[in-house]
Amino acid sequence: QGRSQANWRSDARGQSIYIFNLRVWTQNQSPPRLSQAENHLSALLAVIGMVWTKKLVDLTQYAFVRAASFVLNLFPFSLTLRLAGPVGFLLFCVLSKQRRMAIENIRKAYGSERSESDIRSVARGSFRHLAEFGIEWLLMPRIIRDPSRFLARVEGLEPFQAALQKRKGALLLITHTGNWEIQALMLGLRVAQPSGVSTYALARPLRNGYLYRHVLRLRGAMGLESIDKSGGARETFERL
Repeated sequence: QGRSQANWRSDARGQSIYIFNLRVWTQNQSPPRLSQAENHLSALLAVIGMVWTKKLVDLTQYAFVRAASFVLNLFPFSLTLRLAGPVGFLLFCVLSKQRRMAIENIRKAYGSERSESDIRSVARGSFRHLAEFGIEWLLMPRIIRDPSRFLARVEGLEPFQAALQKRKGALLLITHTGNWEIQALMLGLRVAQPSGVSTYALARPLRNGYLYRHVLRLRGAMGLESIDKSGGARETFERL
């Protein structure tokens, strides 16, 4: 009969990490103490394990997204967008925490102006819009191949383009609504390419590095470059 010894460490987030060594001793023996070198080695192996686990999770997410994008781009554009309804309803049913948050926020916004059924209807619509956003993003490779067919017309850009043609820097403020990834493509197509200048957008990097590099490639296909939101103000003015 034997017992295994366990030691624990706390990572930077305060979470306990249990580290098990492989020593086994008999019932009547006292557990041996780990040496300092063994403690350091156990901690190092735990960190390596966490890093590789995150890499595996990130790679799995990246592979799933690329596979879903490939499959969806095989079907007609309009047919694929029809999936937004059922997918949005599924997300509304499954994501209970986000559903409660959405309903509570809408209730605070409207107060007594809307009935409870209306509030839930608006919440379901927001999840359907989220699904539309995701599907359109997965279809971006097709949009990039034929942008004039899929991208909307933009009005009121003349003053912005005139400033760019004078080689003066300009700032374009847009609302963070709709599909901002499609807006990025439109900015590159309607502004960067006709004016022959570089355009940049402030963006917060995704936690998944593989997905973020893919996002940067899609945005850059129409001439838009990203500036990291962290410390981005200084770089923004340098680009101007």
